[in-house]
Amino acid sequence: MQGENSDIVEQRIDFENEIGNIVYVKRIITGTGGERKDRRRRTIESAGNYSTDIFLVSSFDQGSRRSVVRKNSENNFFNSELKDGYYVTFSNEMNASVHTFTLDKLRHFSMYLITVQACRDSSDTNFNVDEYCSNVVVKSRRTEKRVDADNIEALTYQKVSNSKSNMSSMKLKWEEPKNPNGLILKYAVIYKQVGLEYAFPIEQCVTRHMHANLSGEIPLLLLPKGNYSISVRATSLAGNGKRSSPIYFVSNGSYFNFNKIQPIQIVAMSVLLCISSLRK
Repeated sequence: MQGENSDIVEQRIDFENEIGNIVYVKRIITGTGGERKDRRRRTIESAGNYSTDIFLVSSFDQGSRRSVVRKNSENNFFNSELKDGYYVTFSNEMNASVHTFTLDKLRHFSMYLITVQACRDSSDTNFNVDEYCSNVVVKSRRTEKRVDADNIEALTYQKVSNSKSNMSSMKLKWEEPKNPNGLILKYAVIYKQVGLEYAFPIEQCVTRHMHANLSGEIPLLLLPKGNYSISVRATSLAGNGKRSSPIYFVSNGSYFNFNKIQPIQIVAMSVLLCISSLRK
């Protein structure tokens, strides 16, 4: 779309790609003799780096189900799998008298697909999915968000010199949350003038794409003279995280001096710079 900021467009594309990563993948099932079965049901899988964001559900052919169960030492229809401490896949068979089941080790703020199917004794030599099992009941549920998952652990700054122009600049640096609630969408760098009770904060919007392209080094805004605090807040699919601990600096209008606060009183200026990285 013409006129849109390139970062916003790329952020939207990244987001749509994540949604598109949920795909159907055919699973090849072989019978007891190793022959390939032509009739199969679909296996739902998640692709890409976010494979833990969806519960993988597998079902099998009528003719091959008994052989698959026998090959599985745990007698599950497919193997349960943990990745980074969270279930990627999980399977469990229960007695018909059990009507509830609690599953832990699920990734926070993730969409899971859950299927339940009732079957008669699968050890029967004439076992047939269509005749011995009920229809599959499918439900999708999202787990709760983790309160501290989107927090910025540490905000630092560094002086960067440019050998070509013989000039230097100050840049902020922070690490992306390691295990956020879904996907990080953007960051807000929050500048607030110290010593003025009614001063409004200035928010600089930094998209995730921009943060990655700049290797996590974000140039400071050139602000009017005054004492300022800076903090950073991340926004994920679950909402805003907690602000980082602030750092302090003095702006002289043309350069910055960190860690020195001077009692300078000026009229507060408020500028809203942070725009939404996703447009409805």
